[in-house]
Amino acid sequence: AKTSELISEGWLSPFRVFAPSHPDLSGVKTVAGDYHEGQLSSAVNKANMIADIVSTWIDLGENRPTMCFAVDRAHAKHIQRDFEDAGIGCGYIDALTPPEERDELRDRLDAGEIQVVSSVGCLIIGVDWPFVSCIIWARPTKSEMLFVQGTGRGLRTHPGKENCLILDHSDNHARLGFVTDIHHETLDMGESGPRKPKENQTRLPKECHKCHYLRPVGVRECPACGFIPEKSDSVEVEDGELREITPGSKKKKNRE
Repeated sequence: AKTSELISEGWLSPFRVFAPSHPDLSGVKTVAGDYHEGQLSSAVNKANMIADIVSTWIDLGENRPTMCFAVDRAHAKHIQRDFEDAGIGCGYIDALTPPEERDELRDRLDAGEIQVVSSVGCLIIGVDWPFVSCIIWARPTKSEMLFVQGTGRGLRTHPGKENCLILDHSDNHARLGFVTDIHHETLDMGESGPRKPKENQTRLPKECHKCHYLRPVGVRECPACGFIPEKSDSVEVEDGELREITPGSKKKKNRE
């Protein structure tokens, strides 16, 4: 079943997406279909970008239990430090974190003793923390699988959870679309040789320039703030700050 069908049938949680910042990835190479990790870390592990992650969560995060996906250990620890410096409890998990420490952080997040867990890779798959209702994408990716799996950590249903809030500081939605836009009827078995890069045919979300909400394709009035962009010929002119994104749209920015 498609993700959109699972949401409409109540098996997965609805979601809302804000895209408050846009990293410059123009100098980051692609290796094996995704961004070069070392170059990616240099591009995003910057004081102003991480400060924006923290300030955005303070403004929009609603104190929700939150998972943050970072590029590497240095990036994840930088994010943790800035959250802690702002008085927001933040844990840290990587592949070397012992299972008992992971369980303790999970319980502390569930109990509200901390608000965020900053991680590298290992919380994206095989983790069942259904109470998490906010995802921070601090890690840009070109991988649909990684993107869907990571976003899925916040789409599990849970008592009292109305939706999942996604704060995208990576342009992943502008690059790949919403998780509800990603669906393939057949599997690529690799029988025709190495896969060639292909243009993404998904119609991408449109960003509200007033509140940064991502709205679906064809939706002019922002569902988050009610802003309606003015039209000038074929160009929409919008003013404002902090954007929410909604399913069915996406900007092709930093494609390569």
